Amino acid sequence: MVAALALAFVMNLARGLFLTSWAYAYRASAIEGAVHDAAGYAVLGLTVAGLLALLPVMSCWSREDNPAAGAAETR
Repeated sequence: MVAALALAFVMNLARGLFLTSWAYAYRASAIEGAVHDAAGYAVLGLTVAGLLALLPVMSCWSREDNPAAGAAETR
């Protein structure tokens, strides 16, 4: 859970830094519309991919934390 929160935080931080630097380089009105939307969709896609990559790690942790979960799967 902490890894998922950290991933979401880092990805949104990266998006904010990208949009800020783009606005600094090309003026604030340059991030309206397509650039803002593309950055949002890119971060969304990368976050989903990162969460899917973390899924095996999170499922291993949940089995170690809850022995009953592993026992339920073997029945």
